[in-house]
Amino acid sequence: MWVSVLLTAASTLASGFTDIVSFGDSVSDTGNLFRLDNGTYPLAPYYNGRFCNGPLWVEQLAGFVGATLHDYAYGAACATNASSFPVPLPGGSGILVNQIPDLAGQLKLYQADSISKSLDLSTTLFTIFAGGNDIDYSASAGKVPDISAIVTAVLNQVQNLVTLGAKNVIPVLLA
Repeated sequence: MWVSVLLTAASTLASGFTDIVSFGDSVSDTGNLFRLDNGTYPLAPYYNGRFCNGPLWVEQLAGFVGATLHDYAYGAACATNASSFPVPLPGGSGILVNQIPDLAGQLKLYQADSISKSLDLSTTLFTIFAGGNDIDYSASAGKVPDISAIVTAVLNQVQNLVTLGAKNVIPVLLA
């Protein structure tokens, strides 16, 4: 249902978006963790390194509005690595959850990418979809999730994007 809400909102906003830049976790990861983990996680039967059985919401959104997707999201990522723990990913590659880029790390990857210097920010939509893993990891460790830290990490990402010149930001917080 939320996909149809986003697509409805996107159709309203769609006039003129040429690019979408995505940050977040497995809900938006089009294969970054799969590549980082040398193709071992997520395990089959997931679709092309995604944590789903087909294209993700952000891919569908990009197709719907006719924009090019630039994805910096990583499956298993947290809004802030302060919420994560040094536990290994399934699959045996040795990558620890707290080594996966959080929102601040993903922003650094975006800034280091040459694409960040060539985008027209007035026609670029930035998406942030994060927070669920922060809650899950904390709860799994028997700790109370720090909702304030999670919200602050997402708000900092929005502020940092605006400081860099972003005009269109959609944050979705799972906290």
